[in-house]
Amino acid sequence: MRIAGLLAKHGKPTEIQRKGERDKKNPYDKGEFKKINEVVAIVDELVTGSPAGFKQDRIVNSTDAIMYCSVIDVRAGDKVIQDGKEYRATKASNPYNSNDHIEVALDVWS
Repeated sequence: MRIAGLLAKHGKPTEIQRKGERDKKNPYDKGEFKKINEVVAIVDELVTGSPAGFKQDRIVNSTDAIMYCSVIDVRAGDKVIQDGKEYRATKASNPYNSNDHIEVALDVWS
């Protein structure tokens, strides 16, 4: 089963937010997060990773979850919200130059 089939069967609505522009004159203004996209995604918190994945720095040791979704614009620092739980995107990757999905390493938003 391809990833598109898994997304259709097990995916959940997921919101992607990005920090907007901040006021340059106000040093206390850190900018507000604004919704940029909503996709159907799978957030896997039971990430064990393979030794090869850790060795080649595909999965870092501090990763709390991996998100699988269709190809969208996700950058490090974006906020990912699924089922009321918030995550921070740390690294987006396109495994095997796939054109049907991306994988994003997530940390729990604290």
